[in-house]
Amino acid sequence: MRCVFGDPKNAPPPLVRLSGKSLVSAIWKGDSSIVAELLQSMEPHVEEEVLSDLKVKIRAHDPPDSEDIEGGIRNSLLW
Repeated sequence: MRCVFGDPKNAPPPLVRLSGKSLVSAIWKGDSSIVAELLQSMEPHVEEEVLSDLKVKIRAHDPPDSEDIEGGIRNSLLW
């Protein structure tokens, strides 16, 4: 940190707290989300028809854009 920022107090925090929408994107909806990574890792091991059906079911359970973001994610993960 000293090499890049001089004084370590000027460095940004190493971790940033995600907002609700960023959390949904990181877990569920983004291109590099956990769900997308899991689907990509399953791809070589599952028949294409089964994988397509699973993707449709996952999209049907996308978390809604509501005030209760945590509840929406929880409901989406528990189907």
